[in-house]
This record gives sequence, C-alpha cells and structure tokens, in this order.
Amino acid sequence: MPPEVLAREAARRKLAFGLQAGLIATLLMTGLLVAAPLLAGWRTSQAAAQTIAQLRAHPLIALAALAAHLTYGAAAGALFTVGARAINVTRGALYGLGLWGVAAAIYAPLVGLGFVASHQPALAAVALPLHVAYGVALGAFAPRGEIVQPLDAAASA
Repeated sequence: MPPEVLAREAARRKLAFGLQAGLIATLLMTGLLVAAPLLAGWRTSQAAAQTIAQLRAHPLIALAALAAHLTYGAAAGALFTVGARAINVTRGALYGLGLWGVAAAIYAPLVGLGFVASHQPALAAVALPLHVAYGVALGAFAPRGEIVQPLDAAASA
C-alpha cells in the first residue's frame, strides 16, 4: 500500500481509539460524579436534589443530556489524541483542566450557572477534580502512537 494510504489508516485508527478513550474517560468521570457523594457520606445539596428531581420528571431530557455529555467526552478524547504531540497522563491532566476551564467559562453561563458557576460554586469545585480525572484517564487510555512501515518496504529490506 502507498505510504499516504497507510498514514491515513493510522490516523483513522488513532481517531477511533481516541473516541474510545474519551468515552471511557467520560464514563469514569460521570461514575465518580455520581458515586463520590455517596461514598463520602455527603448529603445531597438542595440544588442537586432539585436537579435530580427534574431529571426524574423528564427522563427523555435526562437521556439526551447524558448522550450529549458522552458524545462531547468522546469527541474531546478524539481531539486530544489527534492534536497532542505526545500523549501521557500529565498532558491528559492538563487537557482535563483546560476542558474544565471551557466548561466553567462558556457552558456554565449558558445553562444559567454564571461565570465559573458562580451561582453554584460547589459544583465548580467538584467539577474541577472530575475533569482532571477525565484527563488522567484519557492520557492513560489514549493511543500513544505507533511506528507504521509499509509491508513492501519491510519485505524488500
């Protein structure tokens, strides 16, 4: 096969593995979000209780929000694997920190939480380590690259 075809196939595989790593990291982050208060014995805040009640009352909206969250996490994983020069846990953690910054500065105001979730500062504080955990998982599970040699060149050597 021509080298450009091999390079394209390697990039496609890297993108697919990045999507998978992003989905795994998002599932881990979401699981921690749900389990952390229960494991720590925290009481559910009033805002969290209201959110849970609203989601239970509107399961289709909850399902759509979860699907969007998982899709965004998978896409962010693909973006990381394609865009990063080197993939490791430290770079993943920094990437997760950057995603938290985007969430706090852009998404939080859009959904009525205020800049850096100023209306719900505890949510912003909880979301920070969760996004770093996402990045650590992403750095651990994402493909680190591989050396691809054309079969014809390897056979003739």
